[in-house]
Amino acid sequence: MIGTEAGMAVLPPAITKNIADKFYDRRKVAALEVEQMVRAQTVAGDREGIADLLDTLAINYALSAKANARKGGLLCLAASAVGMASAPGAHGEVVAEAMMPRLVPPILSSFTDPDARVRYYALEALYNVAKSTRAAFLAAFPDVFDALFRVCADADAGVQNAAAFLNNLVKDIVAEAEQWRLEPFVPQLAACLGVEDPHKRQFLLGWVGLLDSLPGRDLGRHLPDLLPGLLGMLGDPTPEIAHAASRVFAELEADELGGGGGGRGAARRRPEVDAGVAAVMAAALTRACAGEQAGSGGAGLLLGAPLRAASASSGTLVSLTALRWLHGLLLRERASLAAAAAAEDGTGPNGAASPGRPPAQHPLHQQYPVILEAVLLSLGSANPEILAAARALNQLLLEAVGRETPAAPTRTRRRGASVGGDAALSSSAGSPAGAPPPPSLPSADGDPGAPTPPPAIDTPALLASTVGALESSSEAVKLAALQWLPALLRRSFHEVFGALPALLRALVESLGASSAAVAVQALAVLGDVALRPGHSHDVLAGVADAFRGPAGAKLLQRRGVLIVQTLAERLGGLQVLLKLSSLAAEDPDPAFGAALVQALNLLLLVNPSLAGVRALLAQALYDPEAASVFSSLLRAWSRSCAACLSLAFLAQAYGLACSMLEVLAAPAVALRLETMVEACQLVSLLESPAFAGLRLRLLAPAQHPALLHAVHSLLMLLPQGDAFRTLATRLAALPPGGPEGGREAPAAPGGGTSFLQRRASGKGKAVGVAEGGGGAPSSALNEDALLAFFREVQQELAAAAPQPLLSPRARDAW
Repeated sequence: MIGTEAGMAVLPPAITKNIADKFYDRRKVAALEVEQMVRAQTVAGDREGIADLLDTLAINYALSAKANARKGGLLCLAASAVGMASAPGAHGEVVAEAMMPRLVPPILSSFTDPDARVRYYALEALYNVAKSTRAAFLAAFPDVFDALFRVCADADAGVQNAAAFLNNLVKDIVAEAEQWRLEPFVPQLAACLGVEDPHKRQFLLGWVGLLDSLPGRDLGRHLPDLLPGLLGMLGDPTPEIAHAASRVFAELEADELGGGGGGRGAARRRPEVDAGVAAVMAAALTRACAGEQAGSGGAGLLLGAPLRAASASSGTLVSLTALRWLHGLLLRERASLAAAAAAEDGTGPNGAASPGRPPAQHPLHQQYPVILEAVLLSLGSANPEILAAARALNQLLLEAVGRETPAAPTRTRRRGASVGGDAALSSSAGSPAGAPPPPSLPSADGDPGAPTPPPAIDTPALLASTVGALESSSEAVKLAALQWLPALLRRSFHEVFGALPALLRALVESLGASSAAVAVQALAVLGDVALRPGHSHDVLAGVADAFRGPAGAKLLQRRGVLIVQTLAERLGGLQVLLKLSSLAAEDPDPAFGAALVQALNLLLLVNPSLAGVRALLAQALYDPEAASVFSSLLRAWSRSCAACLSLAFLAQAYGLACSMLEVLAAPAVALRLETMVEACQLVSLLESPAFAGLRLRLLAPAQHPALLHAVHSLLMLLPQGDAFRTLATRLAALPPGGPEGGREAPAAPGGGTSFLQRRASGKGKAVGVAEGGGGAPSSALNEDALLAFFREVQQELAAAAPQPLLSPRARDAW
């Protein structure tokens, strides 16, 4: 350290006296004399003398405790730079660059001086240093930029103005310097972009705009590092900052993505740069849309109206900017793929690409999932501009995914990645049912000379983004996600096999959405999945579970017809009925199983799409195939007496119906209240169009004696309520003398043999194909076995049922 006495040896007494004088004119005189001294030393090549002089000015004056000494020291340091730069020849510039580490730090330390006048003098001094040394000044650029970044938000307006002048000069020097390198500066700039002070943000935006305008500097390759901070400025609540950031983004967009995905940086862009930019933009879009949804909810009400408006405006700018950039990046990728396709047309016989043709670039493949997540979320925006941009980007991304074929052998891709709608979906039926997909597939054909394939699209990740969007509360988001699912399933079913459980859960939950359109679209996707070999059981099991509990009961009542009808149209009504009935029979909850069976029975009787199944069941007495279907349904429906009786009536198995009614009245079953409620419901079913033929057969008692027996037995079991009066009125309308003649009175409940046993022993009327012929043709149904199974199930239900006086359900039915 050079003390005061040593400083006296370096500087003449006349100069040292004036440097710390309280009058500016005298300090100015000292600075001029120092300038002449330094110029002479520079010409003489006395670098050591210059170094001692600068150290003296810094220690004894610029860092002094006295304000006037600091002011004088700053003036003299600036004069020293002028002296070195004004030396003749190029020697002065070399000396100035070498002395920058001694010259600039004392001035920069005064930027934080408590005295505003000293800070102003420091800025003025550095301005003179930069103006006089120009290119040599860039040796201290990192420290200068950091100091300017801090002082640009100074509380004193004069200091702010001085900092702005200095900042403009430094930018001019950087723009002039051809040797100045951008790469070392980017990390420093990126670290500053997270600041929230508006003055500092304005300062940084000016520098980004300058760097983008510099020829020969590729700012685009550093965008992944810079964009997060810039997007934060785009959402600044101060309108001036947001608009300035918007202008910067417009310039960047024109340079990097202008001309439909071209831009001046397109030719030199590396694929990983575009991928990084896409990831940043997608993350920003996700945050902006999440903030919009949070602001529109209860949390947003805590903000005042001006703050809500400012937040919504900034979020809109961020969202629109991110959507534009993502759209431009996808266009650029499409252009690259088109160029590669054009190059393939000029390949030689050995398959080598023509020279000079650009290779195919797939920079965004790995970013498709995050882009999709952001786009789907933005589709729930209430802003029409965001909504229009999001729809366009969603369509472009859907086309991009559809263009790319899965990296799989052709024979395997036909199983799960066919494209072409329902016909293509059903073409996979030739695969073995339940065969698991291969865990992994090669990405090339094994040819050692084949080119390295591009990075494959991560279909499971795309599916995860889509399934996550199904949890949104927005109808538009859900519908868009449901539109993606068929494309992903067609593209590569084997790739999404591992995510099927989560997909099925999300689709089943969507069945209860408030929007009918969402439920219909979810059903369509469920049908696509169920058409895949081995997956119909999983789909129908998930649908059955959706009907469980109070919410499921409401869903069954509200959309049960739509759900079963849609699945029946895709999979076949009989298959859906049999599988859902089997699930109901195997369910450990008897109440749920009975409720599901009753709903299926109602659908079977009244739904037009199941008319073929009803026609098949009507042949159960004749056709072994129909008899097998009847037996399967009856065994599965045995938990519901009304469903079993209506099924027997539908199949014209009237003798079996009589015997089942006797079982219900037997002491072991004890005719529970729930059974009586179902019997009342059966009367309403008998009045439906499905049983119009049955009601006409009542007019032919001689041909259908068991039918009259069954209907009268049902009447006798009913309490004298509305159902009793309805059925009694129907029977009273029969012609007199017909029904009673020749009919054996039914046996007492529980006593004697069943109607089937009496018929077999000859005590009852023969019930065959026509029930009036000369003999009793053998039935295709094993009615004895079915009756025994029905009796066993009803006895188990009676034994497990509590014995309340009257349940609320039964009380409502009465």
